[in-house]
Amino acid sequence: MLRSFFCSVVLTSAIVFGQGLGQGLAQGQAQSQRPRMDVEDYAIDAQIDPNAQTIRATAKVRFTPLDDLTSLSFELNNALNLDSVTDEAGRQVPASRVAQDMTVRLSLAETLPKGKPTTLTFVYGGKL
Repeated sequence: MLRSFFCSVVLTSAIVFGQGLGQGLAQGQAQSQRPRMDVEDYAIDAQIDPNAQTIRATAKVRFTPLDDLTSLSFELNNALNLDSVTDEAGRQVPASRVAQDMTVRLSLAETLPKGKPTTLTFVYGGKL
């Protein structure tokens, strides 16, 4: 029970999915400039080593763009390292880390059209 609680607390602080997903332009920029999307589902498979205080996780995020999107931004705790991001076809999605606002910015090879659901897979880990 304690391990389950610990896992949920860690994951909540590790990677943020939901209303802010895909809306991660730097703070202070106008709301109208932020890419919009509707996160429909996410599944996180995590392995936690309490002795080493580490986590290794894979998160699959399914969302529908509310605008045509060419880039996205996700929040990820700075203590965690992003190993990879892949699209539904298993292709690598280029990602850059912005430590100042704890985001990971993705540059998409093709525009995600408004209204077309898609899934991205994030693999990350680090010391808690």
